Amino acid sequence: MTVAGRSALGCLLALLIVAAAGCSSGRDPVASDTYLPPATTSTVSDTPADAGNPSAAAQLPTVTAVSPVLQAISTIPFTADQAQAVRAVPGVAAVARVGLGLITANVPQGARQLSVAAVDPLEFRPLAPGPTAEASFVWQGLLQGNVFLAHEEQPVLGVSLGTDLPLKGPKTTLSPRIGGLAANGVPNLAGGLISLQQAQALGLPGPTMLLVAITPGGPPTAIDARRVVDSGVAPVINTGIAHKDAGIGQIGAGIARAPLACFSAALAELGRRLGLAA
Repeated sequence: MTVAGRSALGCLLALLIVAAAGCSSGRDPVASDTYLPPATTSTVSDTPADAGNPSAAAQLPTVTAVSPVLQAISTIPFTADQAQAVRAVPGVAAVARVGLGLITANVPQGARQLSVAAVDPLEFRPLAPGPTAEASFVWQGLLQGNVFLAHEEQPVLGVSLGTDLPLKGPKTTLSPRIGGLAANGVPNLAGGLISLQQAQALGLPGPTMLLVAITPGGPPTAIDARRVVDSGVAPVINTGIAHKDAGIGQIGAGIARAPLACFSAALAELGRRLGLAA
């Protein structure tokens, strides 16, 4: 990793920790139900796209859904090692990398644009909306190569559940089975949910979003203003305000960058108070 990359990741880690102290850590806000096509079962055993993959065929354990309270955006894809570094921070409950992209879906009405969120199914599962996280068929289906549409996307595309959906990316075209309807965020991150492996095969960029959930009692810390000024990397701020009680909801959603000037001014003021030379 380059020096600039290490500095950027360091700033992100500091921001993640400081935000942990004031964010809600309960379950996800109320989300839409997850819908399984009538022709399948909860084990998704009738569509063995990766039948030889033991992890896809095995029964997945249950998980406890947690709210993603932080969203970090990078100009380059996050690696598994970087996600693990964030996961190791005290107070962090779950971390998932997400790649967002726009592809073409060939449907009976013609070509339609479809936004997709690409995830590692087992990594992303705890951070999905509660009903989706608890639906094991979704995660087994993703491991087997299925695509899961957001509820509002199905009528737009005019497709039937359980059928193949040709998806054209920059590199190639895949035709995954529509495994069902599943919310992938609150609000949804994209119109469809696919695996990182499928995104790579389609030629989509790597995961440049990092979602983070916090455990109760995360340690309060601060952003190191010196590192911000030295690196020139403005910390990313999640502007959504979560309700103090889990499951109620939140006000707003989005990200912003803190002005670098406020960190420079803070250091100058601290130096003045401590009698240090500029």
